[in-house]
Amino acid sequence: MKAFPASEDRLFESLRPAVDNDMLKDIAMADNGHQWEEMYEQLRIIRDRGEIPDRFDWQLDEVLCLTRWSDPDKPNPPPFRSGPMGPKGFVTRLFVCTVLMRQEQTPREDWDSNVAISLASAARIGPDADDALARFLTYRLRQITNPDDRFYARLGILTIALRRGNQGITESDLETLADQLLDADTGSRGATSFDPEFPPPADFSIEQGFWEPTVAQLRDHALRVNPKLGEKLQLCALLVARD
Repeated sequence: MKAFPASEDRLFESLRPAVDNDMLKDIAMADNGHQWEEMYEQLRIIRDRGEIPDRFDWQLDEVLCLTRWSDPDKPNPPPFRSGPMGPKGFVTRLFVCTVLMRQEQTPREDWDSNVAISLASAARIGPDADDALARFLTYRLRQITNPDDRFYARLGILTIALRRGNQGITESDLETLADQLLDADTGSRGATSFDPEFPPPADFSIEQGFWEPTVAQLRDHALRVNPKLGEKLQLCALLVARD
């Protein structure tokens, strides 16, 4: 989509200066403080130098993933660490998702969760984060070949396009994106390959409800666009709804 020129770096580079040392410490401490000082130093290299290793060691991957699962609106109760909270918490969470998405050795099954949580986080941060995320997803769409992964990338782009309203994006553009999502070639979640009587096993991100904010937005926008597009948005929402 012309509104979101592909960019591998814009999202990561915009987040690096927004993440302070306390936010890095929150990430490093995520596994009950295990090896937190070593993790903190590795995270500083990622933020300060912009260097993401080709392969994470197990502990670094663990603290990044644990932080990804955090909910800044619902901090952990004592005796556990609260984890990232408030507006900074959403920046922290988007930062770890971005690092995981850029890391080439991330298991494929993480992609849907990373996209879902990134979308929810960017929505709370603001339009610049949305734009940078959409540009990154556009870039990755050119790199990934797995149909299901492509489905989630397109769903992310569509969701952000809807959030931008009429800023250079027409309903025709939105219909094109929705059609791509609903096509059988987009994988097991494609509507033409989806049998409601024999649905495919739900991906982890759907089971855990990570897509529910996106589902709510799709359904809300479906009521405010032309009926044909609205029906397609309702179908897109159905494909990632938990219930």
